[in-house]
Amino acid sequence: MAIDKPPIPCGSIISIAYLFTVVGVPAEAISVIFCVEPIAAMFNGVCNESANITTTFILAKENHMLEKEKYFA
Repeated sequence: MAIDKPPIPCGSIISIAYLFTVVGVPAEAISVIFCVEPIAAMFNGVCNESANITTTFILAKENHMLEKEKYFA
């Protein structure tokens, strides 16, 4: 069975809560995750968007769709 994060902000809390109950971790331990998960989600979002921007930039450069005067001064 695969558990994936829903595409909503802090959606992994739902998946983690389900996974913890399956494994046998007490429900009180999930409150610790509520404090840490939003910070981790912010870093995850920054990494994701940086990768998207970099990939778009590289593909545009390789396909000669980039204005070199604008970006390569």
